[in-house]
Amino acid sequence: MPGVRTAKVNFDKKEALVEFDAKKATIVQMSAALNKAGYTGSLKSWPKG
Repeated sequence: MPGVRTAKVNFDKKEALVEFDAKKATIVQMSAALNKAGYTGSLKSWPKG
C-alpha cells in the first residue's frame, strides 16, 4: 500500500515488521488493508523518538 517502505514477515512467529511513512499511511489504514486481505493483527510495539 502507498506509504509502506518495507515489510518483513516471519510466518513461524506470526509477526511482521513494517517500515512506513506516517505522512502517507496510518496504522488504521494498514490494519484495514490487513483485514481486507483476510488477516488480523495488532500493534506490538512503536519505535521511540
